[in-house]
Amino acid sequence: MAKSGAPTSSRATPKPPSKSSSVLTSPASPKLGPPLAQFEQDAWIAVAQTVPSARKGGTQGPLTGCQLYTQINCINLLCGNGLVRFPPPKPTVPPIVATAFNITNAAGLVALTLATIGQPTQADPWIVRASPPQSSGYNKCDDIRLLGVAPAPKNDLCDISALYTAKYNAPPPAGSKIWVSISATHAGWEDLPSTFMFQVPSPT
Repeated sequence: MAKSGAPTSSRATPKPPSKSSSVLTSPASPKLGPPLAQFEQDAWIAVAQTVPSARKGGTQGPLTGCQLYTQINCINLLCGNGLVRFPPPKPTVPPIVATAFNITNAAGLVALTLATIGQPTQADPWIVRASPPQSSGYNKCDDIRLLGVAPAPKNDLCDISALYTAKYNAPPPAGSKIWVSISATHAGWEDLPSTFMFQVPSPT
């Protein structure tokens, strides 16, 4: 079966994924700060009404204020930024940060790299997710898990091998398929990811 390093999904307006809570309440985790005042809650609710949730079962609606507050501040914590009590302005869609995904296997030394455009910043890093090794017969994967913040690219290549091994305790075996996604962030907003698939080659 042919290997593929081309994108497998398109990008769209920044849109946090849907979560289950339906009202804006005090954050359950102390890491997300003290309870919000009513005027702060109202600000999150107003902005959330303009942000659609992920489509599930053919239905889609706006986020709740709690969902948006949690999503924005979880991204801030992941990126090493401080919590915000007011919703930051929605950014314009940033440029695509990756154009291709490649895996090499030099005598059993497996390297996973993304061809990238531009450089992330410490305040607005890129977030990388990847699937566990999948069977070569799979042509779709919904199990793409968070690896962490992408390392700074060198010569327009972002090496995510160490992130992958740290997540899954071993590099992927030859013949397996790996799905990878990478997304830009800005002020806590995460853009929809660019997603790629590649099959791990045999050792050379």
